[in-house]
Order: sequence, then C-alpha cells, then structure tokens
Amino acid sequence: GEIVRPVVTHFTTTFITLKSIYDHKQALQSLATSRHFTSHRLSKRVNGILVSSIILDNNFSEDCLMIQIKKRSLGYVYDGMHRTRKGIKNIFLNKKRFYKPYTDIIMERWDKYLHLNIHAAAYFFNPAFIYEKGFCQKVEVMQGLFNLLEIKSIHDHETKALGEIRMYRERERSFGRQSTCNTRKSLQSNEWWKLCRSSTPTLQKIVVRILGQTASSGCERNWSVFE
Repeated sequence: GEIVRPVVTHFTTTFITLKSIYDHKQALQSLATSRHFTSHRLSKRVNGILVSSIILDNNFSEDCLMIQIKKRSLGYVYDGMHRTRKGIKNIFLNKKRFYKPYTDIIMERWDKYLHLNIHAAAYFFNPAFIYEKGFCQKVEVMQGLFNLLEIKSIHDHETKALGEIRMYRERERSFGRQSTCNTRKSLQSNEWWKLCRSSTPTLQKIVVRILGQTASSGCERNWSVFE
C-alpha cells in the first residue's frame, strides 16, 4: 500500500503517514540496505545518506509509533523538535551549509503549526527533562511559560505560581524526595505532578491541565482547557 495517504486535514495525513512508515519499517530498511539502493549513485549523495540513516535508525521508527501510545504527549513535543534539529546538525557534522536546508524546512513547519506557548510550558513542566544536563535553556522556553501564566483564567495567583516554579526548579520540598526523583521518568508527567500537590497547590492545578493534553490538542490550538 501507499505510505502517504492524503486525507481531509494535514494533521491527520501526518499521523497516518507516520503509522504507515512504522508498518513498512522492515520493507523500508530492506530497501535501504539492498544492493539496488547501495549501488545507485543517489545513495552516495547527501540526500540519500540522510534518508538511509533515518530509515535504519530504530529510534525514528519508534518515534513514529509514539502517537499510537496511550500517553499524554504534549510535554514531549518541544523536546522532540529540539532533538530532531540537533540530530540533523550532527549528521552533517554541524556544517551549516549542509544542514540548514533541512532545519529550515523543519522550523518553517514548527513556526507555522506547533510553535506555541503551551509547548514551551509543557516542556518546562515535564520532570523527565528539566533536571537533565541537556535541558534546553533558550529564552523562548521561559518566555512561553510566562506568556501562558499571564492568561488570568488559568491560575488564581500569579505570585504564588511563580514562587512554586522556583521550588520545582530547585527541587525543594516534595520535589526533592527520593520517590519523586526516582519516578520522574517512569510516571506520566501529569500523574507525577499530583504527587507534589501539597507543595505547589497553585501551580499543580495549571500543570496537570497542561500535561494532561495530547500533542494533537496543542497542534489544533485547543485552548478550551483553559476557558
């Protein structure tokens, strides 16, 4: 069957295509390692090398399936985009003239459909990332978070919320417990936050609502959760 099957909305087309890529994983990998492909001149060019490396990367095929998993995934969108850009740069040995055409395409899509305050905030509030050395420190992460907090309908007290953000970032009170440290990656992020509700009652209400959304609700700019 065809890998790309256009449907009514561009979002649905993307998800169906990713599922189809996963279903054809073995066939695509066999093609990328076949003599027909490896002996062809296109396999030696930059595009051919990039395509084959993506097809043979098992992490890519698992990422394609991520949308099928019953997991609240909004907190992973920003990190996924960040890792994708870094991965492409690494493939081209950080040589801008080679990687820029590909990262430009990704950023165009990101800016048009996915670059929302809620994604930056969800990334910040995801405990699986914030305490890691590779956590993205770009200004846009905090800016997106603050922009979201300025929406008065989603919190009771901005000053309290900001104080609790500091507590979360510095691993104070409930956030410093061994149990929360051990489960920050294994539990769904919105469930993990419920463990810390006694320390951050104001912030917890906001975060659980944000991290309880799926990635598609963010893509569609579904702000009804805050109304």
